[in-house]
Amino acid sequence: MPHRVLKKKTGAGRGRKQTARRAQAAGGKTSRRAAFLPDAALLQTLLDHIPDCHIFIKDRESRFLVTNAFHLRSLGASGIKDVVGKTDFDFFPAEFARRYYDDEQEIMRTGRPLVDREEAMPAPGGGMRWLLTTKTPLFDARGKTIGLVGISRDITPRKMTEDELRRHKEHLEEIVAAKTAELEAANDKLKRENEERRRAEEHWHAEHSRLSAIMDHLPSCHIFIKDRQSRFMATNAAHLRLLGLADPSAVLGKTDFDLFPPEIARSFFESEQEMMRTGRPILNLVEKCVYPDGSVRHMLTNKIPLRDRDGSITGLVGMSMDITDRVSAELAVREERNMLRTLIDALPQWIYLKDTKSRFILANRRCAERMLLKSPDELIGKTDFDFTSPESARQYAEEEAAILATGLPVTGRRDAYKTAEGEEVILEISKLPLRDSSGNIIGILGFNEEVTERCRQQEAIRASNEMLRSVLNSITVRVFWKDRNSVYLGCNASFAKARGLDSPEDVVGKTDFDL
Repeated sequence: MPHRVLKKKTGAGRGRKQTARRAQAAGGKTSRRAAFLPDAALLQTLLDHIPDCHIFIKDRESRFLVTNAFHLRSLGASGIKDVVGKTDFDFFPAEFARRYYDDEQEIMRTGRPLVDREEAMPAPGGGMRWLLTTKTPLFDARGKTIGLVGISRDITPRKMTEDELRRHKEHLEEIVAAKTAELEAANDKLKRENEERRRAEEHWHAEHSRLSAIMDHLPSCHIFIKDRQSRFMATNAAHLRLLGLADPSAVLGKTDFDLFPPEIARSFFESEQEMMRTGRPILNLVEKCVYPDGSVRHMLTNKIPLRDRDGSITGLVGMSMDITDRVSAELAVREERNMLRTLIDALPQWIYLKDTKSRFILANRRCAERMLLKSPDELIGKTDFDFTSPESARQYAEEEAAILATGLPVTGRRDAYKTAEGEEVILEISKLPLRDSSGNIIGILGFNEEVTERCRQQEAIRASNEMLRSVLNSITVRVFWKDRNSVYLGCNASFAKARGLDSPEDVVGKTDFDL
């Protein structure tokens, strides 16, 4: 599904676009990246922990904005700064870069994604790699294409396996054809032909042994072959271990109904029969499997139909990888984000994140409620100019610009604020610079606490103390008060005058030995 980036078209928005274009002309890679993807630090961490996937985001001119660590290595780059703002022409030979560029421009021109294309890519150390690539356009709120997101998976081992199987199949077909022609040519050559058949069978067994050895030395890949009725014909050692078996003969001729719960076996069987009926392979399917030992695993499965020399489907070859740890990690990340969201929504303070253009990228429920918004999502992409007076908004923008420039936080600053309901409140404002994993400032983290009642109480206490002091100073009785160590804490005017002091404050901290 195409992704959309929501933005509100305002006068301030046009100004920010002009500022972003000037920053881009000056080589401002960080600003371009932060403006396109506000929560870059969080997203970068997530992308860098997705294994075996090349993930990247490009702008309208096919320049890299975001990429993960796995993709960085494939480009031969040491860090994200070596990639942002560059294009494929900076990393690949011209003929490859041109093909990638033309494909991407066609995607952004038509708005149609490119899905599961197998394409070659030069490897940094030499040679070629095969990738299964999907590129999807990104749209803004008006449906205008602003870039694309790409995901590629390395399928070189699969291509090599397919080529190897094809070569063996063609070789065997050539042998069978040659032997058949010899048998039809002359009966007097039967003895020699029988000898040739014996040699061909030996050759086939040798080839089968070599293929089995290759399959058994792929410990992280579970490989199996089934016939037209989904019965196992062959399997590798890794798949046997997953099934809790040691002898390959224990699985030959059996089906998934002999190894898995009925509902799981039924889903495997129906999908395989559908594939063999239509000829369409099953690619990158994530399956939840319950194995004989009771363990529940998530598998990434690919199944490809096997065909005979006439093109008829005779079975399938399946390859699956255990991605349980990856699925668990993704679930943990989602749960952690949900807990963080619940936590900040439960706090009474206004909590918000802003990008380097002072646009809201996250806010809690309290912040939205005080601005008379139904959801914190309504704040996203907007600035203080959309909610408060121009003078206050300008003050906040200048304050945040100083934080971004110097890295120095603002803590405990009090400011009068008029809410969207028209209520006058006093806010205690703290703002901190938000940094990415490299220490670069990518935004602002803000905390606003309503301290109106606290300020009123403090003012009442101050007024009460002042009144008490006036009363004490107006009487002729000499009044003083001390702490437990007989040190003066204060006195009235009569006492100060009697002791020859200029004011009651002069007695503070003294003892009778001083007077």
